Amino acid sequence: MLTALGEPCGLPVPLSKLCELEPSSEAQVSISRLEGTDKFYALLECFYGPLFKDEHLGLFTLLSAVSEQVEFLRIRRPEGIWTVDEIVEAVLYG
Repeated sequence: MLTALGEPCGLPVPLSKLCELEPSSEAQVSISRLEGTDKFYALLECFYGPLFKDEHLGLFTLLSAVSEQVEFLRIRRPEGIWTVDEIVEAVLYG
């Protein structure tokens, strides 16, 4: 595990927030806080892929636990516009 500066981290840090970043036709950065089944299906979509095809059923329990314990933000950014400051604010302050 590394810190933001790339230095080794002494202890594991609990996962508290997941952010999904996606391009959008909107003019500004927008934030949606996912809840309930929307959060579960977003997690499933993020983690379900060719590598997990055979393990899909085994992920149900893990994704259910994560969806109950972790905040999940969907951040949409304008296509073709550099919006790093706005995205960082969205991640930090939701």
